[in-house]
Amino acid sequence: MGLVREMAGMMTKVAGVRAAMGEVEAAVEILACVPADPSSGQQLVTESVPISQMAEETLSELEGELDADAYAEAYARGRARSIDFCAKELSTRRRSATAAVV
Repeated sequence: MGLVREMAGMMTKVAGVRAAMGEVEAAVEILACVPADPSSGQQLVTESVPISQMAEETLSELEGELDADAYAEAYARGRARSIDFCAKELSTRRRSATAAVV
């Protein structure tokens, strides 16, 4: 369960970076898959709140950055996916982006 917990925590951090890069819909998708995972009820060693709360707080901040329909659609896409699927998708996108640069 520890590895999955760390992955859930990493997802919240990655989503924050994506939002800062202007990829708000992608960030919402990533964050929406986190609270559904049982491991998100745990805390990271470096944080004082559960991972699910970190994700929900960031989702609340991002909600105002998209129109209601775009937010709802991005949230629904993310919520329909498992955290494992989202992590694999991020990994695949990263490798694809790196391959395109090389």
